[in-house]
Amino acid sequence: MTQAIILAGGFSSRAGMNKMTLPFRGRPLIGHAVACVEPFVDQVIVVTGRFHDDIVEVLSGDPKVTFVRNPLFERGMFDSVRCGVGAATGDVLILPGDMPLVRPDTVRALLAATGEIRVPGYQKKTGHPIFIAAGLRHKLLSADETDDLRSFRDRAGFTVVPTEDPGILIDIDSIDDYRKLKTENKEEPPHAD
Repeated sequence: MTQAIILAGGFSSRAGMNKMTLPFRGRPLIGHAVACVEPFVDQVIVVTGRFHDDIVEVLSGDPKVTFVRNPLFERGMFDSVRCGVGAATGDVLILPGDMPLVRPDTVRALLAATGEIRVPGYQKKTGHPIFIAAGLRHKLLSADETDDLRSFRDRAGFTVVPTEDPGILIDIDSIDDYRKLKTENKEEPPHAD
């Protein structure tokens, strides 16, 4: 069983507002992350924090989506990762909710590849989503709270899955990033088969 973890527990401090609910191509920003992974997983676990109610409101009604509120979201992304992994029971596919341009083919390639940790690569850079096998759950959950996902991944070793997907590198941190996203990405993304 593979479960997706969508990270939506941050402060959105650089954006100055809840960026996850900003509209893009007819749905909230976070809706694109959910739609990208949903066809390939058994469950989508959305880890929330400060904006829990807003995120539940825009994603409610989807039977595959469950919500986990990270009470310690102010500690940062890795704590939200651990919160999501703690709620999961199998392999996980971790994707920040502010990455609306990841292609479904990238998810398909990650799931078809081998290795306990798999990350997509594009032009010699690695991005998201990241696949972590269920066998590493305990190690991730027992990692130091000051750790981060990249350090954990690097220590454990990982497989790079080559892609032609620049979306694995594009996250929306600020309102300027959001404006640029809307200006440069008017076409509809490819859909999962």
